[in-house]
Amino acid sequence: MAPYDSARHVIVLFGGGGPTGTGVALLLNDTWTWDGARWTEMHRSHVPDGRFRAGMAFDERRGVTTMFGGELAVGESTQTWTWDGADWNLQKPATSPTARHFAFMAYDALHGNTVLFGGSMPGVRLNDTWTWDGTSWTKQAGAPPVASGWSYMTYDSAAKQIVAVVYFGLDNHEPGSYTMTWDGTRWIDRNSATDPSPRADVGVAYDQVTRQVVLYGAFDQPQPLAETWVWDGSTWSLWSPAAGA
Repeated sequence: MAPYDSARHVIVLFGGGGPTGTGVALLLNDTWTWDGARWTEMHRSHVPDGRFRAGMAFDERRGVTTMFGGELAVGESTQTWTWDGADWNLQKPATSPTARHFAFMAYDALHGNTVLFGGSMPGVRLNDTWTWDGTSWTKQAGAPPVASGWSYMTYDSAAKQIVAVVYFGLDNHEPGSYTMTWDGTRWIDRNSATDPSPRADVGVAYDQVTRQVVLYGAFDQPQPLAETWVWDGSTWSLWSPAAGA
């Protein structure tokens, strides 16, 4: 995930996997920013271990990008790192979520904290929720949602809530998909008959102009999808060029 740093007006990219990486899984640990016209590699003093599938979100109140977890060359991470635009800083909270990957994070502007939901470990799909206040992680005590597994989340500024699309297709379960929203204390099931079909690796973001959440693409075996869906605060609808013109 590559969150938008609204203080510096750049997108922040860290790590991933690829043929130029190092280690067992060819993992990368470089940091890049995109200013709308070009990529710039950020040379820093402190370097997190190479990883992919980590959760990342920009903390607007504190002006830093927060990263948690991800897959390492061996196992999953439990580390929390923050990027201040110049360097990475390893945080050392007394309590942290358990190790995981594919747990997405989103900044809740109304409540001023970053929300982490779910993710997975080998053989386990998770559905716990944690919030980060810049210093500490707090596990939320509310009843966990039915949905578990990989989550894709963004903050809906119009509705003042986090929208999450949760996919699971692991551990010999049939693929499933859930839509739910976070109001600061609990998840609300928002499933309907018009929801997108189950899919992994989607892109989801809030469009400030249309005041809608936009979901694009994904992978649904046996082929990738090129659909665009929009969320108006209560329902999903499939977008078409004719409808959007």
